[in-house]
Amino acid sequence: MKLAVSLLIFAFVLSGCAQTNQDQIAPDLAVPSKYFCEQASDCVEVTLGCCGCSSGGHPEAVNAEWYASYTLPACGADIACTQSYNCFDYETNCVSNKCELKNVGDSPL
Repeated sequence: MKLAVSLLIFAFVLSGCAQTNQDQIAPDLAVPSKYFCEQASDCVEVTLGCCGCSSGGHPEAVNAEWYASYTLPACGADIACTQSYNCFDYETNCVSNKCELKNVGDSPL
């Protein structure tokens, strides 16, 4: 009886909880689907927050399919963007199955 209960608990722990599409891990890799890629064209440059690059926001490279299903957060009056210019000329790359940005220019756009 104890063995059956132990196996049931073990199976439950292994099954885990359901994950949302935004939290899934790419198959056989330790890269979240948000960043997973097989080639550079799988990636897009985006700013996911409420503030653009000219207002303190930081661009990042994410999986294009993940981004297509992403819902931007609601940005209300309580969000304060800073005057900080982070707009540079970036290129998306796929490095070890992870989307990354490469700065291709030393000066802002």
